[in-house]
Amino acid sequence: AVVSTQSTGNVGMKHMLGNKWRSQFDVVICLSQKPKFFEDKYRVFRRLTRRNTPAFGEVKELKEGEVYCEGNVRDLHRLTGWDPCQILYFGDQMYADLAEPILNQGWHTGAIIRELENEIDLLNSEKYQKNKHVLKELIYLIRVVQRLLPDSSAVIYSDEWCRERKQV
Repeated sequence: AVVSTQSTGNVGMKHMLGNKWRSQFDVVICLSQKPKFFEDKYRVFRRLTRRNTPAFGEVKELKEGEVYCEGNVRDLHRLTGWDPCQILYFGDQMYADLAEPILNQGWHTGAIIRELENEIDLLNSEKYQKNKHVLKELIYLIRVVQRLLPDSSAVIYSDEWCRERKQV
């Protein structure tokens, strides 16, 4: 996981994934300062202390459960041994966060798009789910009646259900 700052990232990740979010990632990196992370091969990783201050000293391996700051993409690959296609990187800025990892690193990426939050909430709402179920049933009934009653009596039923469908 790459987060902006430890405190900001912690709040956001807790909101999305719960209090134990760090256990879902092999490595947590903050303050990577893109694009320097991808461009400056001399920036070293530093372990973040419990007081959120960078510890000095060489980082020879990235340990699970620790939080690191700064660093660079070359050392990330060297210290982890990961193949680029094994990395899933999330970002919220299409060009700054996602273009470099996809185009130049070969990483898989996921976009965090805030504008979709309302849409997702709506799609998960009980009212929407109920209306979706009603619509599916109405469409099914309209098709069955039109197939079984090809005469004018089907029009009466299907017209009524079509009106109901528009209301939902």
